[in-house]
Amino acid sequence: MTTVKPRELPDARRKLLHWVNEYAAKIWYTAHTSGTHYYIPPDLQEMPLPMAFAEMTEREARKLANARLYAVSNEMTYLAAKTGMPKCHLPREVIPSDRGLIVWSKPIGAAEQFYPPTISLDGEVIGEVLDEWYLKMDREAVIPVIAASWEVQGGDVFVWFHTNRLDLARKQMFTPEQYEEWSQFAPPLMYEREQLIPLDREIDWFTSDSDDRLEMTAQSNSGARQGQESAVLRDQKVLPMVEQMTKTLVATWHLMASRMAAPQELPTPPRTRKAERRNGVSPAASSAGVQIIKLGQKIRSQKPKAEEPAYRWKKRRIVGPFTRRQWYPSQGTHKPKLIEPYIAGPEGAPISNAEKVYLLDE
Repeated sequence: MTTVKPRELPDARRKLLHWVNEYAAKIWYTAHTSGTHYYIPPDLQEMPLPMAFAEMTEREARKLANARLYAVSNEMTYLAAKTGMPKCHLPREVIPSDRGLIVWSKPIGAAEQFYPPTISLDGEVIGEVLDEWYLKMDREAVIPVIAASWEVQGGDVFVWFHTNRLDLARKQMFTPEQYEEWSQFAPPLMYEREQLIPLDREIDWFTSDSDDRLEMTAQSNSGARQGQESAVLRDQKVLPMVEQMTKTLVATWHLMASRMAAPQELPTPPRTRKAERRNGVSPAASSAGVQIIKLGQKIRSQKPKAEEPAYRWKKRRIVGPFTRRQWYPSQGTHKPKLIEPYIAGPEGAPISNAEKVYLLDE
């Protein structure tokens, strides 16, 4: 598993922006017309596909050129991943910037596994094409999702989840020579999956039985749109992972906006800023550096009550963070509110559900 360190993020963004400007329109259009469908914004759907993808590429470049950069520490990544959120609720005010690129210190999910191309007859899959590319890859290797980029678009935020190019190369078992050649045409942060998340609205998560729930913006392949049973099953299989990734991102934004967060600015070195601007990064975005999102205060402790049975308190545990519905009298409505975590249990007892690195900040 390969992460992007905070000091590496400006250069990764610069290289990603260069790739988008040079290659994205052609590669995305070719992939889209070959069966891997991309999300096309509603206002571009009536355009000829080459024009639509050219505009999508320009928008993506503008997003990256103006994106603020964020890196989430181990502790805050851990808290975001364990945040309890019965429903998706993303207030506009918790998103730190209209455009952003964020990396976590640890994976928040895994990319969908590769499947071989299929042969279909009248919409029914009758066989698989086990070509050399598929047979050579390490089919057990997982490609972790380590980053996301976003842009606020009207009443939604449009998100791309990203993986690291090195992890895909390892899965495909490239030789150093093959990797060197391939990396000229592959971005350092691979585009994994698109997702629209509604703003200022409570909605159930992907795996809910409710009719009012989040739907995957990107399906596994065009077969799902054609009703192929195998493609539909693949989408269903990946749904819990998409939910976990999206939930962790939303929780991260909530935590960043809470009292717990202590952002620390990491300035971008002058040489890197010059290289960024040569590749189209805006002066404001380049000068902002990287915001490192750290835990800014000790998590409070809660001792057991005298009447509680002692056997329940042989260890301590971190409770939360979680959201609960809070009544706001001035607005006359209930809204979800993030409840900060606390450590429950007797003083000195070991913590049963925290990573070792987390204990360093206790």
